[in-house]
Amino acid sequence: MVKKIFIFLIFGIVLLSLVSADFEVGFPSHSFDLTYEVNETIIGFLNMSFDNQSLDSFFFDSFGNNFTLEELIDANSGFVYELNDTFNTINSSFQEIHLNDLNLKVPNIIGNLNYKINFTNQEILSLEIVTTPKIDLSLKTSALNLLNQKKNNFDGIASEFVKFDSFVQTSLNKSLQLDLIEDELKLIEDFYNNASTSLDYQSVLNDLDDLAVPELITVTKRVDSVKFYPDRNNIDLDIISEVAGGTYSSGNEEAYLGSLYLWNEDNLDAKVTFNEISASYGDYESFVLGFFEFNFESQVGEGVYFIIDEIDGLTFKEDYSETNALDYVYIDLSNFLDSIIFTTSESFDFISVPVIISPSLNDLQVTELGEYVDSRNQIRISKWLLFSLAIVFLIILSLIVYSILQTWYDKKYEKYLFKNRNNLYNLVIYITNAKKKGLKNPEIEKNLRNSKWSSEQIRYVMRKYAGKRTGMIMLPFMKKRIENINKNRQVKK
Repeated sequence: MVKKIFIFLIFGIVLLSLVSADFEVGFPSHSFDLTYEVNETIIGFLNMSFDNQSLDSFFFDSFGNNFTLEELIDANSGFVYELNDTFNTINSSFQEIHLNDLNLKVPNIIGNLNYKINFTNQEILSLEIVTTPKIDLSLKTSALNLLNQKKNNFDGIASEFVKFDSFVQTSLNKSLQLDLIEDELKLIEDFYNNASTSLDYQSVLNDLDDLAVPELITVTKRVDSVKFYPDRNNIDLDIISEVAGGTYSSGNEEAYLGSLYLWNEDNLDAKVTFNEISASYGDYESFVLGFFEFNFESQVGEGVYFIIDEIDGLTFKEDYSETNALDYVYIDLSNFLDSIIFTTSESFDFISVPVIISPSLNDLQVTELGEYVDSRNQIRISKWLLFSLAIVFLIILSLIVYSILQTWYDKKYEKYLFKNRNNLYNLVIYITNAKKKGLKNPEIEKNLRNSKWSSEQIRYVMRKYAGKRTGMIMLPFMKKRIENINKNRQVKK
């Protein structure tokens, strides 16, 4: 009888425990991530308390995942509770119970999904989540790395700009389109921050690959204050006639070109400084800007014009009262200008830059080949001295031959020595750099000979660099004639 009473007592206690089991969801009741890739682990927690709750109680969700209360507690090592070993139940206050380590997965379905969790057949959670295609993490990482690299390159350019004055900085910014690059980088970064699929990150990579951001800005060529001679191929007699005035005879163009060179030599002391600025893009280098400064050592007379092609990106440092004519820009040098500074985005060096400095064509002394005879010392042939006639004939013939040779030296000698004009350019660059290093002429000449340049080439370029005569000695009567011409010109002015 006592045994039956004990069994009924135990059964009553168990029944009482089961009847009194309870749980509550606190406030806030939960916190979960709302965006997932397909098959990704659900992240979040529930805020619950338990009263005599069996550890065998089941949770199950709308995605087909299920787990017991005991499994949930085991996955939360910091969860505090009281255990009733006899009935395998727990009591606890409100605490966060995380689901992270239970490896619950969202389904392989893309879109907006309703997610529910039930506990002991009661709904305790209902929320909307978004699932997206699985992202290729290597694409995401590559896109981020390339974006940071481009941004760092752009920021680094700012530190390079301090090497240049404000005029060159403005020209560089315009030529490189830095404002546009900055805007593009911001748009790409915003798109990256809002990307949610592998296609989005691939699009970011493609846009960054197409966006050229220089890594370095450097001066790749430099020439300081060398005497300027116009490139013969750049001289247009028609534009000189249009700008400076005067006319020329058709078929006599070569004589006018030679006279313009002679005028430049005798009347103009123009020096040019040139910098070529390039951008480095990692595996290649690209021309960006040409900087030119023309300095006039002495005052230029009236009616002399600085004429330049309307080349790409032509920008003058200041207002020189420049005027456009045909496809050229010209500046009147009689306005007491001592320098003209400009930049261009078209690639030229100090030899090929399309600049002409010229007076009116009518102010050029055009001399035909064979006219080099001193009219003040004409020889009268005596009828009684045929021998003297022969001597005079030989003298005249010699003068003509000498004049022909002198003309050849003036017009052809340079091309004969330097069939490739770049060789002359390279020698001038070397001499300029050597002078900066303090090398004397004998040392420079020795180095050039060691580099297999001929003595004739060395002598020519050294004299040309120094602004000295490079051709044959000018005959006294020809020199006197030129002086008279210059005097007459000054009287007319």
